[in-house]
Amino acid sequence: MILYAAIAAGTLMTGTYFEARTCSVFAGPCHVSGEIVTDGRIAVVAVNFESGELAGKSAAAVIRSDQNLAFHSPRRSVLYVDASASPSQREQLKALLTQRSRIDFGSVVATEPARVRLDVSGKNATVRIEDASGRLLYAAQTSGRECLACSMPGELWYQPLGEGVRADVATVEEQALYDSRLGETFVRKDEAAAFVGRFAW
Repeated sequence: MILYAAIAAGTLMTGTYFEARTCSVFAGPCHVSGEIVTDGRIAVVAVNFESGELAGKSAAAVIRSDQNLAFHSPRRSVLYVDASASPSQREQLKALLTQRSRIDFGSVVATEPARVRLDVSGKNATVRIEDASGRLLYAAQTSGRECLACSMPGELWYQPLGEGVRADVATVEEQALYDSRLGETFVRKDEAAAFVGRFAW
């Protein structure tokens, strides 16, 4: 299933896009109704720029709310900008992520240089975020394998947080958040909880 969001005219930046939630984005209705009031409070977004002066640079964010993100309650975020970028490029990365993506990041509690690795091939994505000292902050692996967590016919319940995104739903084989600054860490497996594809901002 391919999802399309409107791409603004005059877009200059393109690249690969990853987003994973702490709930299934594609599942049966009973599965989703059981999760929506108890889960889905966190999303991780990572992008790798392939065009323009930021080609080869990456950025990412962890976004958290006290409710499922679908309810648009207040959010807090931590942003990660490519440690290999120059200071001016880091400012551009932050601006593109927070403004051109149209993602609601809420209150940004920290922005830090990090090693952000995002490799995408179809629905297969590998994500790894490390701080400047090499400490692992987040890791994820997705695939095109059918998720086994829900036996009912699946439906799409969420759209990507970012605009200008064309992405497929992917199964999260495993994702783990170790950065505790937003008050929660986790390890999760086997969920149809990711969007993997491309952006144009």
